[in-house]
Amino acid sequence: MARRTTPKMPKPKDSAAITPRRLKVEQDMVNTIMANIDPGSLAFEAKGMFTTSVKYKDATFKSKPVEAGDDFALTSVYRGARGQLIFCFRPVDPKEYDTIELDETKVFPLFEGFEGMVIKSLGYNPGPTLVGTRERAYTWKEATTDFRRKRFAELEKADEEVKVKVAKEKADTYSDDPMYGSW
Repeated sequence: MARRTTPKMPKPKDSAAITPRRLKVEQDMVNTIMANIDPGSLAFEAKGMFTTSVKYKDATFKSKPVEAGDDFALTSVYRGARGQLIFCFRPVDPKEYDTIELDETKVFPLFEGFEGMVIKSLGYNPGPTLVGTRERAYTWKEATTDFRRKRFAELEKADEEVKVKVAKEKADTYSDDPMYGSW
């Protein structure tokens, strides 16, 4: 008896799959944040004690508790493996470790005022909406979602312009040929 085989169903696409375009948008966000915040210029005081990844000078990582009241200065931002932005801070006072790394879900509750500064660096209003103005206040999620949406639209528009230009050049190639269409 022949065994009945069913075709394999294609695997569903991951909604957060990293496409080159998405990677470019994420890198643009990181570049915008770092361009508008001077690394190391501002120190943020940790509100409470917390445990996070610390990076030592020999590039090894360990999970370590960090004390409340310690001051940290932003050094860099990068996109983590899970798609979240990772903010890197160095301690203002010398410690046995070099930097701490916090993802976007942990950093904002720990450093007062930091979320507003990052939202503002993306070009959005972080504060309360003022009466009589059209500018509304944005949360972190709203600001990053809107930034990505606008950036994706800009990239789509640029792609369309390139396609139109290529099609026009191709059409012009044939129109310049006097023998085109004569047969």
